[in-house]
Amino acid sequence: MEIEKLSISELISRCKVGQFWAVVVVIAGLIIGSFGIGYKMCASVNEAKINAIQLEIAKLTGDLQSKNKDLSKLTSENDLLYDKDWFLSLYLRYQLAKEKWNHDHEAREEFSEYNTAREAFDEYIIERVGREKLRLAKGGGRLATVKFGDGTIWTLPRELHAAAKK
Repeated sequence: MEIEKLSISELISRCKVGQFWAVVVVIAGLIIGSFGIGYKMCASVNEAKINAIQLEIAKLTGDLQSKNKDLSKLTSENDLLYDKDWFLSLYLRYQLAKEKWNHDHEAREEFSEYNTAREAFDEYIIERVGREKLRLAKGGGRLATVKFGDGTIWTLPRELHAAAKK
């Protein structure tokens, strides 16, 4: 009988015990080797993917830190504008009520609008100075001034309590 025409089961049944174990060891070695090569290739591919991900994370972290720095700068600038906007709106409200009180004789009898505007302006200044958002200082002569974080200075009207505290 020719060897080419034998089935695997016939071939194995004709092997001696030593030959059989040699065939089993060779087949097991081939299987283990193929898994080992697959593992190494997968590990190298995964390592390349991990390195690419770590590089992307480092880039995004740098971008995030840059954006956080920009945001904190904008936030602090916005805080300065917020303080100044409120100050100026209360100052305008106070000046309009004062003008109305000075020129309208009927308004003098009922000066609650003037007092409300003055008290709101005064309380705002005292509260912001207490939180160190504004600084009171002496201006020219005996006038008190308010200094903002951007360096601008406004003179306070003498009739405000905040002006008398300095």
